Amino acid sequence: MDSLHIYKTWSNIKTIINNSKHHTIPIYKSLQHYNLNTPLPLRQKFNKILTIHNVFTLFNRKKILHCNPDSDPLTQWSIYWSSWPLHRRSLLESNKLFHNILFDQKLPSTINHLNFNKECIKHFQLLNSSQSAINNVPIFHSVQDLPLEFQEIYSPISSINLSLYDTVISPITITELKNFINNLPLHKSAGNSGIHYEDLKHLHEDVLLLILELFNNILSTGIIPKDWNHALLYPIPKPKDWGSEINNTRPIILLESTRKLFTKILTSRLHQILSRPNIIQPNNRAGLIGESTLQPLQHLHHAIEMANIQGKTIWIGLQDLSKAYDCINVSLLKLSLK
Repeated sequence: MDSLHIYKTWSNIKTIINNSKHHTIPIYKSLQHYNLNTPLPLRQKFNKILTIHNVFTLFNRKKILHCNPDSDPLTQWSIYWSSWPLHRRSLLESNKLFHNILFDQKLPSTINHLNFNKECIKHFQLLNSSQSAINNVPIFHSVQDLPLEFQEIYSPISSINLSLYDTVISPITITELKNFINNLPLHKSAGNSGIHYEDLKHLHEDVLLLILELFNNILSTGIIPKDWNHALLYPIPKPKDWGSEINNTRPIILLESTRKLFTKILTSRLHQILSRPNIIQPNNRAGLIGESTLQPLQHLHHAIEMANIQGKTIWIGLQDLSKAYDCINVSLLKLSLK
């Protein structure tokens, strides 16, 4: 019954917003800078030509400005050529970025869009791994399932009062909801429902109360609308021709705007708790209130400086994980949150 009520509430909210926004919400028109139907190599080559053209146009304009008959010719040319290194660097960067783009590259004449969509979803779901590798990922149901050396790390910390987290799932107030809606950014893409942040900012009080009811029901039941499990995935080419290879793209995921609003509220509440002393390890700097990755970087910089001053050898190990956040073992994540 709870799930049906949540699904129905979300369906009503979608219908109300989509039926009313064309009459009450201002329309934002974005300018299209270029034709997206043009093949990517030609668009990038055109960008390169524009870059080179703008550099030389600016350089020649300076030449005209400095041609003053009342000034010393040697001084004029010295000032004129002094800006050339900067322009030359722009030309080199443009050539380095697009050096591998060719006009004679053969593009696929016909693409089966259904198969292309399936391959995109499969690629990003498997993270470029095989289905068998995904199926063989170990699942840990309790701390006892972990190796002995990790059991203590994943065990609950007895010194933390669990009542601290009660505020995370406490009912959301209408004032709190309005404050978060007012602080939402503008001109962001929508999810499956087509609801933008601008739509939420112009809602009537009665619709806000419906959203508030939906959010609080989710907090009390742990059930979310089925639509929130779906997203729009767009493979965006990297700064080079993708050559019909999905590996040469990066994904952009468009989530439901109302879901992101709900997540922002929970994230803000969690920040207030996790920013307290002795809740998480001190090296967790990113994303917390009052913390920054600048501090560990300063420590590293000072260590390098001391090694140079004292003439000592210092070893620094850096680890770069491909798709690190996407490769997290969900069962381990759940254990760490208990």
